Amino acid sequence: MDARPPEPLLTDAELAEILHVMPQTLARWRAAGRGPKWIRLETGLVRYDIRDVEAYLDAQRRCGGAPRAETVR
Repeated sequence: MDARPPEPLLTDAELAEILHVMPQTLARWRAAGRGPKWIRLETGLVRYDIRDVEAYLDAQRRCGGAPRAETVR
C-alpha cells in the first residue's frame, strides 16, 4: 500500500502569492465560480489542493505564437 503523505492544502494567502493576485481576488473568483477548485473546511476556512491548482493552471495555458482569429466586420 502506498503510504505517501497527503498533498498540502494552500491558504488564500499562499495561493495569492503563487498567482500574483490579492487574496480578495481569489474570494471574488470563488463568488463568480471562477478560478481553481477550492475546499471549505468544517471550520469555515477555505483551502486549495495543489493538484487542483496545477490542473487550473494547465487549463489556462495558451499556445504562444498562434495567431488570433480576425474579426469579420
